[in-house]
Amino acid sequence: MKIELTFNAVIDKNGKSKIIFDNRNYFDFMIGKFKDKEKVSVKIENRRSKRSLAQNSYWWGVCYKIIAETTGHTPEEIHEIMKIMFLPKKFILIKGIEFEISKSTAKLSIGEGVEYTDKMRNFASQELNANIPTPCEAGYFCGRKECPTCSETQTKETKLDYPVYEGEPIF
Repeated sequence: MKIELTFNAVIDKNGKSKIIFDNRNYFDFMIGKFKDKEKVSVKIENRRSKRSLAQNSYWWGVCYKIIAETTGHTPEEIHEIMKIMFLPKKFILIKGIEFEISKSTAKLSIGEGVEYTDKMRNFASQELNANIPTPCEAGYFCGRKECPTCSETQTKETKLDYPVYEGEPIF
């Protein structure tokens, strides 16, 4: 049976390079589940904040939906158009033919997701004369320091995020 485990840790280069686990007891407990001398693979990768499911829900439940209603296109078409307009391009070569593709929204970090949201909201406002409410205007906590609604309740632990869409799933 294949076992796959993920542990959060930091690299400490103070003197000798080492890994310090967030929860060493959990690490020791889980490693204890393997047989003695069992061969394993170890993969180390840097952590990066991934756009949240709440951001994705906000895009589909609020942003794409409003732009779609304003333009007469489907939310799926608007999703593709927004990616083309506001995400970095990548070029891939297949059999000598170059293709231009947009970055996937699933690959965005939380910060990149915020920038993407801001660009969509600005586009809707300036080009389509459509108002896309901020997460706060839609009744959610956005976590932005500059937000007059959220800044009063902001703490160091507050994570920048967007609301969870409570309607029918679009994706």
